[in-house]
Amino acid sequence: MAFYCDAPWPDEKTACGGGINQSFIAEAPVVLVCCAKTDGRIMACSEPCYPIDVAIAIDQIALVATELGLGT
Repeated sequence: MAFYCDAPWPDEKTACGGGINQSFIAEAPVVLVCCAKTDGRIMACSEPCYPIDVAIAIDQIALVATELGLGT
């Protein structure tokens, strides 16, 4: 599933990461927001699956971006 939104940031605080001192985000040409479905699946180690699933997806995105010369 993929979504695309070509809309300006509603305000500077939103663009800068919600006030957590990440003002560089406002200057980025593209911002990827990764979300997870928290469906209750649990790994054998008793931890939820979704943080690992999202981390793997982000890792793959970064690898492809690097291969394409886009930098991350």
